[in-house]
Amino acid sequence: MTGPRSRPETCRLFIAIMHGLRAQLTAEDAASLARDLPPIVRDIFDEDRPSAVDNSVMDIGSYVTAACPWLAPGQAERAIWSAFTLLSHHVDPDVIRRVRDRLPPDTRAMWNTAA
Repeated sequence: MTGPRSRPETCRLFIAIMHGLRAQLTAEDAASLARDLPPIVRDIFDEDRPSAVDNSVMDIGSYVTAACPWLAPGQAERAIWSAFTLLSHHVDPDVIRRVRDRLPPDTRAMWNTAA
């Protein structure tokens, strides 16, 4: 969705999306989602390492854009939408619904169009 990218950039983008999502969730909601993620994605989601991005940023689009400055306008939103679509197809729908319903309205709207 963001055009040809190197593997490291693609990985960095996915990690930024997962960390941006986690930053918007309570610890309980993040743990609930993490339990349903495939192991490799769970490891990324649960990763607790220093980030170059301010974790207090609540807008996931701004978070991803800050972490991946090479993205062109609109690419962060398309990548987030793609990640949400992927999660919606691989995580229990009840978990997705519960987590999605607790997200800020702008992020929830992106996820609603992805599902």
